[in-house]
Amino acid sequence: MEFLSNPTTEVVFLLAGGTGITPMIRIIEWHLEKAKKGENSRRVILIYWNRTQDDIIWRDVWEELVKEESKWFHFFPVCTGSLGNWTGLTGRPSSKQIQGFIDKLPKDISQSKARQG
Repeated sequence: MEFLSNPTTEVVFLLAGGTGITPMIRIIEWHLEKAKKGENSRRVILIYWNRTQDDIIWRDVWEELVKEESKWFHFFPVCTGSLGNWTGLTGRPSSKQIQGFIDKLPKDISQSKARQG
């Protein structure tokens, strides 16, 4: 995780699907630890694809973290399959979809130096 210690990285994009969230959890925990010490100056953007909303691992944790740490943590859950009563974001991962997320971010984030992980 060398990029985490690089002081020029202002935004970290985490792209995960399903159980692929596992390695991202540690990266988010690292940033949370830094934030609690007042040492985190990066924004973390988690885009997380799942087939259904019931498949979103730790959904309540991510949503709570957004409430508590909205200055640096942003969470975009996306459903790709059976939608049921899902009213959130939909679609399969694509560069166009990711660019759409970036375009919706505040300009101070979308124009920052970012490294995709």
